[in-house]
Amino acid sequence: MTSAGNIIFYLDRLGAGGVERITLNLLDGLTARGWHPTLVLNQGQGDLAAPDNVETIVLDARSFAGSVRALGSLVARRQPAVLVSQRAYLNLVSALALGPRPGGPRLVLTEHSLLTRWWTDARVPKRRADQVVRRALPLVYRRADALVAISHGIAADHARVLGRFDPKIRLLHNPIVAPTLLQRADEPLIGAPPTDLPWIVAVGRLDTEKNLGALLNAFAMLAPAARLVLVGDGPQRALLKERARELGVADRLHVVGFQTNPYAWIRRAAVLAMSSLFETFPTVLVEAMALGTPVVSFDCPEGPREIITNGTNGLLVRPEDPNHLARAIAAVLEDKTLALHLRRGGLVRAADFAYARTVPAYEALFEEMAARRRIAR
Repeated sequence: MTSAGNIIFYLDRLGAGGVERITLNLLDGLTARGWHPTLVLNQGQGDLAAPDNVETIVLDARSFAGSVRALGSLVARRQPAVLVSQRAYLNLVSALALGPRPGGPRLVLTEHSLLTRWWTDARVPKRRADQVVRRALPLVYRRADALVAISHGIAADHARVLGRFDPKIRLLHNPIVAPTLLQRADEPLIGAPPTDLPWIVAVGRLDTEKNLGALLNAFAMLAPAARLVLVGDGPQRALLKERARELGVADRLHVVGFQTNPYAWIRRAAVLAMSSLFETFPTVLVEAMALGTPVVSFDCPEGPREIITNGTNGLLVRPEDPNHLARAIAAVLEDKTLALHLRRGGLVRAADFAYARTVPAYEALFEEMAARRRIAR
């Protein structure tokens, strides 16, 4: 393996997002196998905590140009073998920070979303900085030494951006199922709603992309047979509560806010529901499967269908169809044989994303990158 401190992971901050959680999982898996990576953050604030056993450096960079300068200075001092970055914006920062680098650090860019959304999705911001990112992305991604795609959909999307399927595109699944997952899921809950009715749980940011209004509409069709627990926070919190009042289900809707340990909520759910408009690779579906919670999800592009085999380890329903979603949730709640079948299938599928199966693939990539750097020197 590479020597201590010879690989840097770069993030903006430790916010409560899936990218940040997965990066922390990977750091956890690598350190357990004897690695000594360094975590570099633009800013120190965030809902998640940096690992105690990982060196963490805060650049205190609050602008694009400042991030490029600060990261470039750090790389020049540390001379890592590999720099691992996440997301388009930070990937551009990383590429500029390295500059001309014959024999320098190998650049590994990781994507958790579809790059083509920068050109096709009207919801992508149209700020001047975003226009610069859009123009630079193809050049930056061609320059990388490796492009990590976390799903088949993202790998195909990379090929569209590059104009061909390049060998530098590596399909590596996220390390999701931590050895401590079950232990964390057994921790007590604070402020939990009553357990007189089964819980339908949804986890994620309360924003338009999660399409939780559709889930509320489906929930209202289930009569007083369950409680809906939303684990997360976001700009639509008040709107969702108002919509619940209009639907007459406000007394059974429980918005518990952001939770550092969502697994304890998922473990106690009768079903994990996902109503998103799009998901590239929804980690929470795998986590629910690993915890023995049946999953029901809209078959939205691109990720759910890469995780769920319909009827075997979960249920996929027509996107943006609350009626179909309600029927699928009701089937899980009412049919114990079906629920048990999905639990068993989910446990089998979740094993594909355990650290023991996913972290070694990342190790192999980082070893390859480090060796290429030594050869280039």
